[in-house]
Amino acid sequence: MKITPYSPIGETAFKRRKTLDYLFFYPRFSIDLSHLIQRFLYIIIAFCSILLAKEQTWTTTTFDYYWNILLRRNIYREPISFTPFDIRVGQLTYGGSDYWDSSLFETRLGTTLPVVLDSTTTTFDIINSEGNRKALFLEVDFLRINVTNYLYYQNLVDLQFGLGYSRMSASSNPSLPVGWNTQLPTESHIGKFRFRPIINTFNFNTSLTFQATNFLMGYAYHALGYSAGTLYETTGGDYYLEGKGVSEAFALGLRAVYHPKNRPFSFVYGIEGRWHHTKFLTVDDFSHISHITGLDLHAKGLFITFGTIFGGKRTSGDHGFAHLVNQRYEEASSGFEKFIGDYPNHSRKSKAEEMLAFSYAQIPFQQFRQGLESLKDKDLDTAAGWLSKASGTADEDLLFEINSRKKDLAMVLIDSVALHKSEMTFRQAEDIIQKARRIAPEYPLGDDALAELYLEKGDVLFQRKSFNTAYTYYKKALQVSIESKTAVKKKYNDLIVGLMDEANLFTEQEEYILAIQSLETIIEIHPKRQDDLGPVIEELSLKLAEIEADETRKTMKEMMQVKQREIDDKSRHLLLLGMTLHQAMEITGEPTFTDKIDRGGRLYEMWSFDDNPKAKRLYFEDNLLVKIEK
Repeated sequence: MKITPYSPIGETAFKRRKTLDYLFFYPRFSIDLSHLIQRFLYIIIAFCSILLAKEQTWTTTTFDYYWNILLRRNIYREPISFTPFDIRVGQLTYGGSDYWDSSLFETRLGTTLPVVLDSTTTTFDIINSEGNRKALFLEVDFLRINVTNYLYYQNLVDLQFGLGYSRMSASSNPSLPVGWNTQLPTESHIGKFRFRPIINTFNFNTSLTFQATNFLMGYAYHALGYSAGTLYETTGGDYYLEGKGVSEAFALGLRAVYHPKNRPFSFVYGIEGRWHHTKFLTVDDFSHISHITGLDLHAKGLFITFGTIFGGKRTSGDHGFAHLVNQRYEEASSGFEKFIGDYPNHSRKSKAEEMLAFSYAQIPFQQFRQGLESLKDKDLDTAAGWLSKASGTADEDLLFEINSRKKDLAMVLIDSVALHKSEMTFRQAEDIIQKARRIAPEYPLGDDALAELYLEKGDVLFQRKSFNTAYTYYKKALQVSIESKTAVKKKYNDLIVGLMDEANLFTEQEEYILAIQSLETIIEIHPKRQDDLGPVIEELSLKLAEIEADETRKTMKEMMQVKQREIDDKSRHLLLLGMTLHQAMEITGEPTFTDKIDRGGRLYEMWSFDDNPKAKRLYFEDNLLVKIEK
């Protein structure tokens, strides 16, 4: 069966398509709009290169892009404000003043000893072995605060000051050189003295941290403090040869950062290389048994570190910058807006405002570009949405191009209806043209196409003699496009003739309501007909009123007859205990005999019936039925 332009099509004859076809439901046969889309894309390709040449990006080269995305991810980060604790543990090897001349991993002793000997001694070969110059080291820093941010708020580097405690304990205890005194002359100790330095230090430390990424930071460290310890230890655990002096340390480290969710602090852990110097200014050898008069120890080694920090997290500004580098300007602007609101005193606020302004300027280009991508995918709804968004903030040149694309897109939709109208239902065609009008509201072709569609719909209804409904669509056509005024007037002339014939037919059939409606439509179309048709409408209204009155009287009479039959047909009612005298009499009628007795102020009454199917006797107490005898 051939499908007419507006004949209804069952739901089973439709299927949803996955590309352009989502705009409406199609019949079993498909509608190929690819040639229209291709034509539109050719237009886009011809102009978009010129337009997008005006678009700017924050990164101009590939090197700039990777530099920003890898090493500038944290330019808006929170500075590290406070380090509650920082723990270091590891192993050192030590030597003399020339021990630092070699690399961090080289452990050869060198020519200078870490101990200062008296004038009678020149050798101290017991520490020539690397194993006898190893020491365990533990340090705890606490209360390290970024004091400089109270003077000038910045996040380039984090300069913190704090306090710390460290303990260095030699791993081995080699015997003293041959000929050295290993016991005190006046006091007894368990065992003999051996060489085992143990040094405790309280320090004031400084750290300078640079955080390149959210999860990785590098730092430099310096500590200066007061040291005290012993150089001798007996095999029984006694200590001797106490010294006091100063310690200084330098370190370079690299740390990973872990940011727990919904926590104000973060964990840091990593590795650092350390150079440690301890010098005893005095050594207390009160029994004068040692040839060691001082300590000038230079140590180095690798440590494992662990601690916590407050701050150092990426902010919304960092997320905005990442979006900016990747040309996601809408997301970038949201990030910068939040950053400026959350950190009004941040040192990079002015830079964020600059990037925000740049993002604002590029948003319409991004939206336009996304619209073009949707067009390539034949997703016209999404494309129209992006183009409409781009129109809101576009400059004059871009706005001209956007409006041109909108008109072209609307033309594709209108052309699709013109070419495949016979394969669509009226509602489908109307929806597509309405979509085109929403996309390009100032494009008159959309109004003209919709008006033409309404005229055709009206013509179909006119041929089916649905004159009032046809008039509705003719009015819609006139409302949509003033250009259709001439065509609509011609339709109205034919419509008046049809309505007049219809009114006559309805009058003959005594369908006065429909006849009046047809005449009123003629007057609405041609108000001058009020003079000659007004009396006709009044006459028909009187006839209609007479008919309605007759119908009302007839209905009332029927209702009264039904009610009377209900009253007369008492056989359908039942006697029930508790009924009043009046209710019982409506069912049984008047009794044959009535007996009344008044006892103690209570009235008893008995009704007797000669021939009543409902009851033989009824007994009442105080006018209420209390017993039925059949």
